Amino acid sequence: DLVETVGTLLQTWSVSPETLILEITERTTLATQDFEALRQLHSLGVRLAIDDFGTGYSSLTYLRNLPLFEVKIDRSFVTDMVGNQDDANIVRSTIDLGHSMGLRVVAEGVSDAQTAEALVRLNCDYVQGFFVAHPMAGSEIATWVQGLGSKIEQRPGGK
Repeated sequence: DLVETVGTLLQTWSVSPETLILEITERTTLATQDFEALRQLHSLGVRLAIDDFGTGYSSLTYLRNLPLFEVKIDRSFVTDMVGNQDDANIVRSTIDLGHSMGLRVVAEGVSDAQTAEALVRLNCDYVQGFFVAHPMAGSEIATWVQGLGSKIEQRPGGK
């Protein structure tokens, strides 16, 4: 009932489907009917992302067979990429692979400026982690977002 439930909620709350990104952890084993449900969600306009990419066994199958919008590189590769050439190579290759397949790429687990800068040089689309923000209450988000404007303007290229 997932497709029907999501469609009903989008209509009930007047939410544009492309503003919703559903994450599927890569470790999840999907059956044939799950692939069909994900295709139906995609046809509604909902965006799909593979989370924890690189930690499971079916990564490339998912990239090939699912109507994905985004791939999220697992923190286990991102966290030490500045000091570990193997991790850096995996991150770079994953970014290149994602982009060549038309996907947006997010690096998870970014906790310092050095890692964030390395990801900018690799053309990673987005970073996620404590370097960006620590967990916060919903009431704190508006203030945090307002403070982003000056930080973004200071970055090369405004990203």
